[in-house]
Amino acid sequence: MKNFCSIFMALAVLFFITSCNKKELNEQSQATQGVNFSIAPGKTGGLKSTVSTDCFSQTENYVKATIDGKIYAIGVFYIGGSPHTNTIQLSTGVHTLQEFTIWSDQQTPNDSTDDVMLAAAPHSGSTYAPYVASPLNIAFNVVAFEKTQIPIEALCYQPGNYTDFGFIFFQVEEVTLREQPFFGDICIQSIADYSIPGSPYLGQSNGIQPDLPAIFRIDVYRNHILMNSFNNEAWKGEGQPLKVLYADRKGIADTFELKLYVNVRQGAGFNYVYFYTWTFSDAQLIPHGTNGVVDFALGSCFPEADVIIPFSGVYNAAPVAGNVAQSGNTQVGQSLTGSYTYSDAEGDLQGTSAYKWYRADDATGTNESVISGASAVTYTLQPVDLNKYIRFAVIPVALTGTLQGIEVKAPAYTGPVLPGAFACGSPVTDTRDGKTYNTVQIGTQCWTKENLNIGIRIDGSQGQTNNGVIEKYCFDNLESNCDLYGGLYQWDEVMQGSTTPGVQGICPSGWHVPTDGEFTTLTAFLGGDAVAGGKLKEAGSAHWAAPNTGGTNSSGFTALGAGNTDLNGNFYNLTNYAYFWSSSEQNPGSAFDRDIIYNTEEVSRYNYEKSYAWAVRCVKD
Repeated sequence: MKNFCSIFMALAVLFFITSCNKKELNEQSQATQGVNFSIAPGKTGGLKSTVSTDCFSQTENYVKATIDGKIYAIGVFYIGGSPHTNTIQLSTGVHTLQEFTIWSDQQTPNDSTDDVMLAAAPHSGSTYAPYVASPLNIAFNVVAFEKTQIPIEALCYQPGNYTDFGFIFFQVEEVTLREQPFFGDICIQSIADYSIPGSPYLGQSNGIQPDLPAIFRIDVYRNHILMNSFNNEAWKGEGQPLKVLYADRKGIADTFELKLYVNVRQGAGFNYVYFYTWTFSDAQLIPHGTNGVVDFALGSCFPEADVIIPFSGVYNAAPVAGNVAQSGNTQVGQSLTGSYTYSDAEGDLQGTSAYKWYRADDATGTNESVISGASAVTYTLQPVDLNKYIRFAVIPVALTGTLQGIEVKAPAYTGPVLPGAFACGSPVTDTRDGKTYNTVQIGTQCWTKENLNIGIRIDGSQGQTNNGVIEKYCFDNLESNCDLYGGLYQWDEVMQGSTTPGVQGICPSGWHVPTDGEFTTLTAFLGGDAVAGGKLKEAGSAHWAAPNTGGTNSSGFTALGAGNTDLNGNFYNLTNYAYFWSSSEQNPGSAFDRDIIYNTEEVSRYNYEKSYAWAVRCVKD
């Protein structure tokens, strides 16, 4: 029953239309053109083949071609080891190729009784027509003074060891159509499980028995693409193997996967369930016994099977997660919650399912990675998630039966993640350049704890201009001083062309340049101008000259002696003075500021020409 295999060898047949380009043509040559065939030999060998040669181990001597109802016998000759036909003459215009067969004369050219047909082109509608690109009939056009190549695919049939093969077919252009037989057994533990109404096994000739011939399906994948599917439902798995065909292309590295699905009891009914995959390349062999058939067994009742797959008789499906999604507020500090539906074909209850969260750069999943430590059904968005995209995933787990299902991710991301609701005392990130500033609550106001450091550094000898680019000075023209003390800015640059008190100016979004009145509110909360300076200054001598009178920084404002530039762009007073612009002008040429000095605990209020460059602090809107 299991001793067979077959090989179909591919050959490429090229249909040539030739012409003679002569200055003088007789009447016949004007009406007809030459036609010949070029035959590329197929290849030998094959999966589980028991033969060492193919159809073309015999010499091709001639071709029989039926064109427009007329039979042509065309001789074959060889060029460089490849067979070609001699040329025949056809009239210009459209013709139809109706039959195409290749023959060997068995080295008796004058005796046709022993001739052997080696290959033929299949007809449209025949069993193997799907395996060729252009089955017969084929229409072609003969054009004067042109040579045209028309590919004709022929099939070469070579029988294997299975005596009742029952096909008379041929083979394809540069493709080997291989055949592999399979037979399977199911080892059941309860006859009653397979005797229920609707069981596909009820009609088997020997009835329901502990070792049942398997009803199964094999899906054929070539390079991970489904090519065909075969099943043995028609004969309920009995009496003959399932013959699986697949097309192996010559000169192309093909990887094949033959996936096995068996019709088994699942829950209250029967379903095709995946059990096994055979993977091989081109003409590699699937392991098998001596009978030429790949035998498999579900269970242990057939120990001589080529493949034995553990099975209890009734398949218990893994749990499934569906409708996976996440919802919630997409702000840093807020939480997203995952959701899904749990199902199990056998009704097994849900156990402790596993959860994951993923972070990506965009909604298409670029650079997606699992978020470490995020293993609950909820996830609180972190600062690192800002501008990222987030999605939920679940691995369903059952209490009984097959415990763990496959991971399922939400099909869509949530994002981008936005900045969270701000609480003073938390850092604020300037989205323009990514710099982060600490903040401090002083009375009713929220202030930045560092001097602003935004913009492109220019030398102190250059004026800051209204050119659409924020420009800054760094003390002594050193960027490192900006990193420590912040930038120094002329008033017009601070205000970005505005004269409105409380404007955002060069502050981050949601913040503004403090007004003269807001500075007064600050110093009043700290006890008045006479003592507020000491409470605003950083303590110690790291950034202030001695004696840093009254410097306690009890307010948390952390003022540093950042110095200034004069009207000529010269730098002065590093560690001696801190000057802060307000957004309130006194007149068109000057604006109010606040000054803090190293040798006093006072805060001074002055107005200066706008061309001086001072430090800038920002206050929350």
